[in-house]
Amino acid sequence: MALAQRLDKLGAINLMLTSTGEQKVSTLVDDGVNDTDDAQQVLDEITIEVLSDGWDFNQIRTVLSPDTSGNISVTNNYLRIDGTDTDYRRRFTVRGNKLYDLDNATDVFDKAVTLKVTQNLEFDDIPSACAFFIARSAARVYQQQTKGDPQADQILAQQELRAWERLKKDNAKTQDFNWIHDSRSVTRLSAERGTRYQQDFENNRPI
Repeated sequence: MALAQRLDKLGAINLMLTSTGEQKVSTLVDDGVNDTDDAQQVLDEITIEVLSDGWDFNQIRTVLSPDTSGNISVTNNYLRIDGTDTDYRRRFTVRGNKLYDLDNATDVFDKAVTLKVTQNLEFDDIPSACAFFIARSAARVYQQQTKGDPQADQILAQQELRAWERLKKDNAKTQDFNWIHDSRSVTRLSAERGTRYQQDFENNRPI
């Protein structure tokens, strides 16, 4: 018996399409028959939203050094940047693909800085539990935008909540020996999102 395949971007799009009664597609390339642009846009937006919260799998500690001009170049997959270690409490952002010091209003640095970076990832590189949560969340949003069926929304909200619970458990398992383990952000994130999804579930639960 063949093993079940992990959820890739095509699978996520098909999950969204079937949530609205649409046919599955075999490609994400516009072939003139199946147009998945709207579904892909929703999926990409939800992916950025979820990954921006910061998880064990997409946060890294890195040290960046300035070039000869004092600038620190950053890649375009940085969703959030926070100072850590000796640079804890310092505020940074990205402007023009360069690190920007918000506290001193400058993009010129005289030494390396230590950062906690929240990264954007390709959908196919996202761990399974998070990929399913993103897909379930995107399916509910896509259904609301294209069909607006209240009964379908109730079902999708329950599926989203179950996926959220699985994601929290999976993230907790991988935190044990990670530098983020003692961060209050994970506890806060779980409380904020958990409350929101529990409220959604209660408000949309079938009678």
